[in-house]
Amino acid sequence: MTLVDVPGDVAEMIGAVYAELYELADDALVDDHERASSETAQAAAADAVAIPGPDNVTDLYLVTDREIAPDQVTTRLGADATRILPIYCTPDGKRWIDPACSHPLPLPATGRKRLDRETAAALVRLTVKAPASYIPHHAEETYVP
Repeated sequence: MTLVDVPGDVAEMIGAVYAELYELADDALVDDHERASSETAQAAAADAVAIPGPDNVTDLYLVTDREIAPDQVTTRLGADATRILPIYCTPDGKRWIDPACSHPLPLPATGRKRLDRETAAALVRLTVKAPASYIPHHAEETYVP
């Protein structure tokens, strides 16, 4: 049997019971603050590139005189997705479309600059959707072969 000194031990006992709840509440406040900051930044970015409605346009200059990178503009917030084709390289520099390196990356036929329609369609089916920010556009390894 444990003796409890009332009211001396009560505050400490209540604190022990609710300590985890307080910690969770503090974490939730931080998460809410981060979410609110992110939403504010997204709203500001959207306002900067938003096209005004037809009733609000008095001069087309405001709509056309914008230096905005196409990869920074999306149809909705968070929709900056692109399609990527993962390829696998062996030490000898050969490129493959499967991790087992059993199917080589198709190349255009000799004398041609492009793949035929069926091969291109097959490769498109192997692409995956990913955030555009995953692709470092300045990196040589992300250039289209």
